Amino acid sequence: IPGMAYLVRRLLENTSNESWLKAGFLDNADTATLLADPSSKHRGQLPVDLYEIAPHRHNLSPSFPEVGDSKPFYTEPMRDFAEQDQREAFGRAVESASVPSVANDHTPEQGLDMIAKANNAFPAWRDFDPIKRAEVLTRVASKMRSRRDELSAIVSKEARKIWPEADADVCEAIDFCEYYARHAVQLFTRTRLGKFIGELDELWYQPKGVAVVISPWNFPLAICCGMTVAALVTGNTVVLKPAEQTPGIAKVMHDMILEALHEVNAPSDVIHFCPAPGETTGAALVRDPKISLIAFTGSKAVGLDIIAAAGVTHEDQPMVKRVICEMGGKNAVIVDASADLDEAVLGVRYSAFGFQGQKCSACSRCIVVDPQGPDGPNMKLFLKRLSESTKTLILGASTDPNADVSPVIDEEAATNIRKYIQTARDEGLTELVGEQDFAIPEGMPDLIAPHIFTGVNESHTIYRQE
Repeated sequence: IPGMAYLVRRLLENTSNESWLKAGFLDNADTATLLADPSSKHRGQLPVDLYEIAPHRHNLSPSFPEVGDSKPFYTEPMRDFAEQDQREAFGRAVESASVPSVANDHTPEQGLDMIAKANNAFPAWRDFDPIKRAEVLTRVASKMRSRRDELSAIVSKEARKIWPEADADVCEAIDFCEYYARHAVQLFTRTRLGKFIGELDELWYQPKGVAVVISPWNFPLAICCGMTVAALVTGNTVVLKPAEQTPGIAKVMHDMILEALHEVNAPSDVIHFCPAPGETTGAALVRDPKISLIAFTGSKAVGLDIIAAAGVTHEDQPMVKRVICEMGGKNAVIVDASADLDEAVLGVRYSAFGFQGQKCSACSRCIVVDPQGPDGPNMKLFLKRLSESTKTLILGASTDPNADVSPVIDEEAATNIRKYIQTARDEGLTELVGEQDFAIPEGMPDLIAPHIFTGVNESHTIYRQE
């Protein structure tokens, strides 16, 4: 109903305890108070500052006096690039930041040597005070927070993420550190189960051993950090093999963790950095019998190979390997007849083309429900609005503050995407949006315009394949 939003807004304004009507007619406020800028009260205060004086009503995690600021977890607020000072500070960081040069040249022999050292360090780290292990994470979070724009700029340049996506990557990494630090401590507190005469039944968790972390390039700091610190804070030692496309930001994170470990006098060799090819060194790491845990995020083919390799148990292997394996997806968004099209259009557009659709959660299929079939009014209206909205996206370099869509991760990815676009055309699908609808900057061969095809069914390649 077109007028409903306006009606609701007026109802909220006129019934609010902070409304102009209440202040003027019930509270007898003076003219200066009534005409004062309502935003002046908290101007200049960031969400973190407001949090310090806010009531602690949230319960997103346990809290411990010795962990972090002793308060429950709260998410790291993202940058508001509409604010000039934040925009300018981030721009300076992008101009000055450089991606560390890291060669993916570690051999299988070097990787296995790291596993042996991590295995020797495991008993001391396993017995290290859980509070101190949590402190490592909160220290890493603090280091990331103090260098936040720099880290985001490195992510933007190395992984080709636009400003908001790069900032969100760093925020998520900070969140992982703060959240896991607060949750891990209670895992190592013995909990009594029942009270039975002559019995003492207790539950607690124990670290497993050496963890191999194989992280992806699409969240080069967030997921890399999340898998690594989760293993560390629970008492496992780690051999980290980052994605070959983004070893630079992983190296910066690794160095921060080393600093934090040193500051709490942790044992040496708790974490090892192993930039290397996945086909050789990565394959050797997951097959070593000293490995107890494998955390992987990446492609289906590699993930299934890891699962198969971990299923082979050697006689000298201390325990069965555990695998935490996150692979890709062919995700669909369903828009039914009752959907708010304003929200649906923006949600589908962002999910499909945010970070060029290079997320395991990206929308690659949109299913619109229309009682009158594919030619019904709901379908036509949604397609028209989604198409026109998508055409407003700006293409450019990831370091360009105006860009919405930047180049994909590398030439191989660009070639693969173009192959699927051509396959869709060859199979006779209707192309609603394509490169003809955008101004594509020169000198960016890996920059691919958003594409939308209709008339897709189960027989088409792009319906089935990621």
